[in-house]
Amino acid sequence: MDNLQQVPLTLNFSVPVTVHGTTTSISTTNAINYSIKGKAFTKGNLSNTALTSANDINSGAAAVALAASQGSVYVLMLDASGNLRFAQGSVVALDGTTTGNFNGPSPQFPMIPDNFCPFAYVIVQNGSAGSAWTFGSSNYNASGITWTAVDICTLPFRPQIS
Repeated sequence: MDNLQQVPLTLNFSVPVTVHGTTTSISTTNAINYSIKGKAFTKGNLSNTALTSANDINSGAAAVALAASQGSVYVLMLDASGNLRFAQGSVVALDGTTTGNFNGPSPQFPMIPDNFCPFAYVIVQNGSAGSAWTFGSSNYNASGITWTAVDICTLPFRPQIS
């Protein structure tokens, strides 16, 4: 094998069983074993863990707030030090119902910096009765919010919205 041709892998080896609380913290049932560019790391289970920064890793600013009848995808990731960060994907319109279903294109994944390992993504839908909602600073159980977390090894081709 030509080691110069082999790309070092960044991936999650665990099923973290991502859950959420009633506040802005993240909890997982299991520890997270992951690799960044081929180097292995372990992060214990997250227990009401706050984001290391409430700012999107790409923009450096707070996530774009979701108005009523909007949805987005948020990728949860860890760096080599175990810092919990996120990146927000595109914001898309929902169908205007109280449950806020996607009726057009699903949100697109954000860019992921190569020094972070994604371990889950979250689809958030703000139904027509919801108030402005911001990932990392608004409560995850806010009225009108539907939160669906998906455990991943690597990012799939696109978010699965159903």
